[in-house]
Amino acid sequence: MKKILVALMALSLVTVGFSSCDNGLERTADPATQPIAGKTYRELTGSGDGYAQLTFLMNYKCTLIAKQDNAAPITNSNFEWWMSPNDTQVVVRYARGAYDKTTGISLSGKTFLSGSYDATKKMVTLSGEFNGQTITYYMKEVD
Repeated sequence: MKKILVALMALSLVTVGFSSCDNGLERTADPATQPIAGKTYRELTGSGDGYAQLTFLMNYKCTLIAKQDNAAPITNSNFEWWMSPNDTQVVVRYARGAYDKTTGISLSGKTFLSGSYDATKKMVTLSGEFNGQTITYYMKEVD
C-alpha cells in the first residue's frame, strides 16, 4: 500500500511539472513594443492580381500567402517571426520541424527573410536569398 501511495505522489508531481512548464505555446507578442504583431503586410506583384503577403500572428507564428496572376493562392504557415522590443529589425525563420521536401534537410530555425520595419510608412522591407538570388519585398500594412 505504501508503494502505491509513493507512486501516486511521484506521478502527481511529474504531471504538475509537465503542465506548468513553458512550452513556447503561450508566448504572446506585445504590439506596443513590437508593432508588427497581429498585422498583415502585402506586396503587389506586377500589374495583375498577384501578391505576396505575410501575417505576423500574436504567438510569433508567421503565415505567408503567395499568389501569382490568375492562380490560386498558396499558403505556408511553417514560419516564426521575431522583432526585438522597441527595435526595427525583423526576422522570419523556418519553424521547428520544417524541412526541405526535395532534399529532406532540416530548415528549423534558419532565416527565411530579414529586414526592417518603418513605422512612419507602415511598411516592412524584407530580403532573402532564393536560388542564388537576393529578393527584396516592400510590403505595406493591410488595413
